[in-house]
Amino acid sequence: MSSPKVRTYDVQELVAYIQQHALFISGITVSGGECMNYADFIHDLFVEVKKLGLTCLIDSNGAYDFQDYTDLLEVSDGVMLDVKAADEAFHQTLCRYDNKVVLANLEYLQSVDKLVEVRTVLLPSQDRQNTCTVDYVSKHLNGDIPYKLLRYRPYGVRAEGVAVFGSQTVSEADAIKYKKIACLNRQGPVIVV
Repeated sequence: MSSPKVRTYDVQELVAYIQQHALFISGITVSGGECMNYADFIHDLFVEVKKLGLTCLIDSNGAYDFQDYTDLLEVSDGVMLDVKAADEAFHQTLCRYDNKVVLANLEYLQSVDKLVEVRTVLLPSQDRQNTCTVDYVSKHLNGDIPYKLLRYRPYGVRAEGVAVFGSQTVSEADAIKYKKIACLNRQGPVIVV
């Protein structure tokens, strides 16, 4: 077991670090745990990073209502959104909170043209839930927004998660089956990872 290496930055220190690498990148993405826990910091960071001519993306599990963060969305180039489960009870079991805000964010972010990618983790031994979620998301996802289906991998998953979902991944055949469901519902890209 390793322990994470943590370093605290203020906005100016982080912008200086980003600026050192600006020739090699086209933008930044904030993620990890749930980055929206630090929405004010992200807003201030994005304001400064935009001055460098870089793009700014948010990688979120959707637990925060983005309608309450319009100032942040204005300085953001978009949101990469995880939709873990369409079934409310199953989402509650997975995440310990309901999915009403997540599903509302799916609609809202599209309506303000800030949704750049949606991802769903395909869970082993959860065919009904995977089918339900892929069907729901693909029916509610507009245009060319990529929908990524991520095959569950136990690496980095907490022991309690591995105890529930095991250490096997979803088979390639099952992943292709879910991709076909999504492709039947939409014209945009569906990617299996």
